[in-house]
Parts: sequence; C-alpha cells; structure tokens
Amino acid sequence: MICYNTDNLEGFLTSHGAGDSVPRIGESKGEGWGTMLYVGLFRIDRSRDLEFWAVLWQGSQPPADFELLAAYNLLTDLRVIVFRAETLATVRWLDRLNLVGHFEAHPTLDQTEGYQAAFARDLARFDGFLSTRNAPRAAIDGMVDFRRRAMAAPSLWDALRLGRAEAEGAPRPRQGE
Repeated sequence: MICYNTDNLEGFLTSHGAGDSVPRIGESKGEGWGTMLYVGLFRIDRSRDLEFWAVLWQGSQPPADFELLAAYNLLTDLRVIVFRAETLATVRWLDRLNLVGHFEAHPTLDQTEGYQAAFARDLARFDGFLSTRNAPRAAIDGMVDFRRRAMAAPSLWDALRLGRAEAEGAPRPRQGE
C-alpha cells in the first residue's frame, strides 16, 4: 500500500486531468509544495531478500526527482527508506517493492528542531521552531505554556494526567495557581 500526500487522491488526480503531465505532490491549482520528504516502511520476509534485490535493480532507475536520503536495515523484517520526491511517479516506481513485500510511503514533516527543543527542555527554542512555521502567536503561547506545565509536573503520572486533561479540553489553571 502506498500512502499518497492527499486526503482525496481520486479528486486530486481528476483535478489535474488525464492529459496533464505527472502531477506534482501537494500541487493544487498551481500552488505546489515542491519536494516532499517521505519515510518508506518496507516489510519483507528475509528469505525473499534476493527477490527484493532483483526487483529493485530491474529496469530503469527511479524518476529524476527521487533523492535517497537514508536506507536502514533494522536487522528484522523491516527496512526504512527515507527519500525526497516531487512527483507521484517516484512513489509509483517504488510500488514495485510490493511484489516481494509490503511497502508504505508516508509523507512527513521534519520535526527534528521541535524534538531537539524537547530533549533540551528549551522552551525558547521550541517557541522559535513554531514561529518559523507561521503558527498564530496565541497558539504558540498555548503550546509553550502546556510544555512548561508538563515540565513542572511532579511525576510522570501527573504529566500524563495533564496531557489527558488538555486533550479533553479541561479548563487550565492560570500560571501561579
């Protein structure tokens, strides 16, 4: 199964017409996202490795917009393929892996900066990360405040309760209460 970057693939393809060139991922009425980052998850029975390599090497190389960033063999039946692509043709090319296993390609957003801020407990850096994504100031302030309260929770269980209450929309105590 391939997961394309659209909520409505049929409508997306129809809107680009049968005569159009290969549509660009994320493109809608001329406003494209350009290159999209993907994480591919490929599950294969290890006894089929030679079939996998034969299928991967067969024929022409992937389309020109394919950029392999990383490939990891997890020493199990799962492999991870991280790549960038602009066109659906690239994702379709990788669909050949389904002949020997199960391949999923997931469009992703790079959240490294946000995770680095979390591991460093750096709220200012987290605020900056959200600001570069053009989030509204009120939303940023709310997200930073939630993380501040989570950091101050006396135990993991209290942090868990905080997260559950936030998800359920429970009223929040004001700072200092």
